[in-house]
Amino acid sequence: MTMNLFNLKEYNWKILLHPRKFFLQNLGLKQTLIKNTFWLGFADVISGVLKFILFIYIARILGATEYGKFSFSLSFVNLFVVFSSLGIFNIITREFARDRLKENDFSSLFSLKILLTILTFFAIFIGSFFITSDKEIRYIIYILGTEVLLDGFLVMLYSFLRARQKMEYEAFGQIIQTILITVFSLFILFVYPSVKNLALAYLGGTVILLIFALFFFHQRFQRLNFIYQPKIWKDYILLSYPLALSAVVGTLQANVDSTMMGYLKQITQVGWYNAAQKIVQTAFIFISWGTVSFFPVLSKFFKGKPNEDFQKAFDYFLLFIICTILPIICGSILLSGRIINFVYNPTYYPAVFAMQILFFSAALSALATPFKYTLIVVNQQQKIFWVTFCGVIFAIILNLCLLPHLSLYGAALTNLIISVLTLFLFIRFAYHLGYFKIISRRVFKGFLASGFATILMSLFISQSFLTKVSLPFLILMSIFVYFFSFLLFVFVDFEIRRRCLFKKR
Repeated sequence: MTMNLFNLKEYNWKILLHPRKFFLQNLGLKQTLIKNTFWLGFADVISGVLKFILFIYIARILGATEYGKFSFSLSFVNLFVVFSSLGIFNIITREFARDRLKENDFSSLFSLKILLTILTFFAIFIGSFFITSDKEIRYIIYILGTEVLLDGFLVMLYSFLRARQKMEYEAFGQIIQTILITVFSLFILFVYPSVKNLALAYLGGTVILLIFALFFFHQRFQRLNFIYQPKIWKDYILLSYPLALSAVVGTLQANVDSTMMGYLKQITQVGWYNAAQKIVQTAFIFISWGTVSFFPVLSKFFKGKPNEDFQKAFDYFLLFIICTILPIICGSILLSGRIINFVYNPTYYPAVFAMQILFFSAALSALATPFKYTLIVVNQQQKIFWVTFCGVIFAIILNLCLLPHLSLYGAALTNLIISVLTLFLFIRFAYHLGYFKIISRRVFKGFLASGFATILMSLFISQSFLTKVSLPFLILMSIFVYFFSFLLFVFVDFEIRRRCLFKKR
């Protein structure tokens, strides 16, 4: 009989006695899901913290202009990355998980990956002559292009391991790669600071891990050979091209602004803009983690028709977003100057206004998430593709109009306008499905509570005597004020309703 690790009466002691088995072996469906979620989440946290710390040192030591060269080069390279895989990674995971015998196709697909990588690097090389005349930036593009393309081979190995539900290896790889890059980069920044050397540090960390990973994979899982099998290549590309199209759209959406600014020779502005973006992304990372848990809940309660459970799940999802973005927006606007000076230095102060706009844009994008997830739940994901595609087209047009005159502020405004447009379209498409109400009584009361708490938090932050308080401590105090005010509103509302009910009796 298969051991059920979730029967507390019989098997809980076995988990405590064998934690190594629980976290490193697949013992059952639920245990495997928990194990994989733990390792991937753990790797994301460790890698995210190390990358953010490294980024701060890069921005401080190199300055906005040199960091702008690095960001522009990376954005340009990222535009080509999807063509080095054509979306086959997810197809590999799906097909290999369904049929173990299809693992025999891996060497052939690995050979396809080598060919696509060579062609993609050639495209990057040719494209670099059209995007910039600066020889130093082109040199950085070649180094980062090599690093990103080699990293794609690691992702391909991870796709194989995901099919076998062995995500712990992916987690180890991510953490080791991040540590290597961080150590090499910090050494370069403090000893031989230059953007070229920084790019080489990134490349060195990836190459070392890739060599080890290929050897380990070749010995432990499957021997790798170069195999020319165009029929297999064609079969997998036909399966993956919809994912490749979506990836192209997503890549354009993420990198088009920095690439266009770099093309216009606004390199310093690229540094300011990406510095602002990093802070916004870090502030919203909690929302990104939180939203993941709501998707399976929405999927579970979707019954093909309106029902109370689905409405309740949607309400709590929307409430989570609202109650998180309101204090973030207000706090970021009031503290934006101090945040920039604390994380970077006064030379990045021109990024303040762009960061404020980007916070609004990120908040609207987060607000669209429940509606986007609803479309996925009801199998209407093609609408997400078209909304995103339209957003990218408008973004390119707006950037062409605004960037020459407003630079990074034009890029931030473009982000805001596109966020408003996509939010409107997602709400419209999701609402017309007829499965939920947008503004329920539950959501409205939660919005009032969050609004009340945000106002009190903003008044607290605005006090002049707090200007001398250190920023981290002020943020912690503001979070406490927000939660205390929120709970106070909920308690008062409960007490009022209780007394009204008592009077009716």
